Amino acid sequence: MNGYEKAQSLGLTGTDAEQTAILQTLTNSNIPTQDVRVWFRENRLWMEKPGGQMWGTLEAASASATPDQRQHLDYLFDVVFGGSSELIRASEPTSAGETWAVVQTIVALVPDSSGAVDSFYALGGGRPYKDLTEAEFASQRSDSQRIAAADQLHAKLQNEFIEPAASDPARTESTIRQAYEAAAASTTAGAATP
Repeated sequence: MNGYEKAQSLGLTGTDAEQTAILQTLTNSNIPTQDVRVWFRENRLWMEKPGGQMWGTLEAASASATPDQRQHLDYLFDVVFGGSSELIRASEPTSAGETWAVVQTIVALVPDSSGAVDSFYALGGGRPYKDLTEAEFASQRSDSQRIAAADQLHAKLQNEFIEPAASDPARTESTIRQAYEAAAASTTAGAATP
């Protein structure tokens, strides 16, 4: 499914830039919080000692967090270590944007963790639209609209000309061709207008 089709399936609205930005943050599937705990441990970013004390690179860096960054970290802690959710819903538009903001907070606080962004998103099957551009999105929309117009034309021809011609021997090939050309011209003209 291309980016435009995905946007349609999710009911996204807004400008191409807005829809593309949302698509770029989506994962293939939601991310289990247990996997995120393991990911934090393997990357030595954030771990919980017995007794609940946190340690790791991210914990040390959190001392310099801004209030907004602290809010992101508190939310992340609650989801991953606090047990408020079993999944990070990064395959859903609103939650994916929130997850992206949290990931950007981690990168800002621990700059050498930027290489781990792809490994984090791999926990949810990766971000299939991470490299999608606005121009590609617009091209995909145009292609999809052309295909939809061709499908409509085919259905119209099938219903109005091909099926009736099979049961009506009085319809000649030339009358069917004329009707076909007229239908094709009207459908193509209609598809060209937004």
